Amino acid sequence: MSSDSRHRHNVAKNVAIIMLFWPTCFSQEADPAPPNNIAINGAFITLYGYVSKGPKLERNSCRSMLQCGHLCLKNAKCVSFNYQVSSVRSGLCELSEEGIASEEERDERLKAMIGFVFVQTVRKDMVS
Repeated sequence: MSSDSRHRHNVAKNVAIIMLFWPTCFSQEADPAPPNNIAINGAFITLYGYVSKGPKLERNSCRSMLQCGHLCLKNAKCVSFNYQVSSVRSGLCELSEEGIASEEERDERLKAMIGFVFVQTVRKDMVS
């Protein structure tokens, strides 16, 4: 095998490997659940397609929902956060000290917002 054809073979092999692993390494966050579904993931309650209406403790730019959650856990006043899952690189992360404890509070304290997720730490007084 000549040097030129060996080089073309290596380039083709590298392109194939990059195409195979591209979605795993560089995937974008997207709404994994329909907007009206509530997902309970470990220590958080997640409402896709909603944001809290109340005042915010702080606003940050985060590369992932996990990073935004970490900021909330580091802030002693943080009860919930909004995260922009539809962003290309860094999403808006809004920390809040307001949460919801019932279906009625959900309707009055949250608003529908496509491309966002409302996340609240699980509390023992949360009503099903």
